Amino acid sequence: MPAFFGGCVGSTCGGIKAVRFLILSKQSWQEVYSLIHPKAQTRIKIGDTVIQNRLINSVLSFFFLYIICTCIFIWCLNLMGYDLMTSFASVAACINNMGLGFGLTAPGFGEISPAAKYLLCFAMLLGRLEIYTLLVLFSVSFWRNWP
Repeated sequence: MPAFFGGCVGSTCGGIKAVRFLILSKQSWQEVYSLIHPKAQTRIKIGDTVIQNRLINSVLSFFFLYIICTCIFIWCLNLMGYDLMTSFASVAACINNMGLGFGLTAPGFGEISPAAKYLLCFAMLLGRLEIYTLLVLFSVSFWRNWP
C-alpha cells in the first residue's frame, strides 16, 4: 500500500503523489469538521497557501480515475486467469512505476502472457503520464482542434 501514496511532486513515479494525498486528507478532515460545524467557513491550507476549490476538485477527480483504472486493470488480469495477489501487485507495480510485484510476477514479468504484458504496459503509461495526459490524447476534441 505505501507504494500508492509516496511519490514526491517532481518524481517520475506514478500514483498518488504526497501532496495530493495531503490535499485529500485535509479535504476529508474539513468535511468531518463541516459536519460538526455546518456554518463554519473553512479553507484548506498547505503552509501559508490557500488551496483553491478548483485544485481540490482536480485532485479528487484524479484520485477517482486512478482508483477506477487500477480496479479495471486488476479485474482484467483476473479475467485472464491470474490470482488476486498477482493481479493487484502487478498492477500496483506498473501503474506506480515501482518495480516488481508479488505472486507470479515476484521474480519478473516473464511468466505472464503477452496480452497481460500489453495491459500492464498501458498501466505503466497511465501511471507515468498521469492519466489526464492520455485521456486528452485519446479525446476526439483534442485532435479536432489540432492545427
